[in-house]
Amino acid sequence: RIPGMRVVVVVVVVVAVVAAVLACLGSVRAFEDHASVVDRRLNAVHLGVAMAFREEAAFQWLDQKLDHFDEQSHSTFKQRYWVDKSNWEPSKGPVFLYICGEGECGGLPGGYLQETAQKLGGLILVLEHRYFGMSSPFTDLSTPNLRFLTVSNALADLAYFSRVMKGALNITSASKWISVGGSYPGALSAWFRVKYPHIVSASWASSGVVNAILDFTAFDEQITRSACPECAAVLRNVTQLAEQRISSP
Repeated sequence: RIPGMRVVVVVVVVVAVVAAVLACLGSVRAFEDHASVVDRRLNAVHLGVAMAFREEAAFQWLDQKLDHFDEQSHSTFKQRYWVDKSNWEPSKGPVFLYICGEGECGGLPGGYLQETAQKLGGLILVLEHRYFGMSSPFTDLSTPNLRFLTVSNALADLAYFSRVMKGALNITSASKWISVGGSYPGALSAWFRVKYPHIVSASWASSGVVNAILDFTAFDEQITRSACPECAAVLRNVTQLAEQRISSP
């Protein structure tokens, strides 16, 4: 009965989402009316949302190590990265290492990071996270093939990438490295500074999820406060119904 149950849950969720959208339409229209005086970036949850990506940017390929902690393994995979040298002043400009997370990387970010790079003469480097977007080592994502998808390997990817870029772009010690990320990449940014302090001088971690909490109800509480009352009510009903369907034999 599981397939049928899943269909029911999906249908319920779709209907509920439509209802929530209709319920909040008035709030959305009110926001649009004030769009001219509202900086949309201030409403972003984290850097991944706040920064629009420059779609025209071309990517390059890095031969990345599959397992950084097995000295006997020499396997590699293709990992995408982007370089923006348009504002870089090599004699003094910092290197902003933008970390992409659990999804396809959009390329070179704009917004705050682009503005900061312009002000400081910074270089922007972007690395797509292993196993996501076009940077997956395997086409078959079975459980055995997922064993290399770890935070430790993701951080080691950043370390190896920085070492390769230093040589390829002739980055000297005059350019200090700053890791940048939001949400999960925000946590990676903070952990990268802790794990590899000899590489990165500072971490820009926005909404970094560095503290794992089981049954994290505070997130749902914030959603309830942020949503309009009608949306919050619909979300409660959907959650309750989905839990009932899933728990039913």
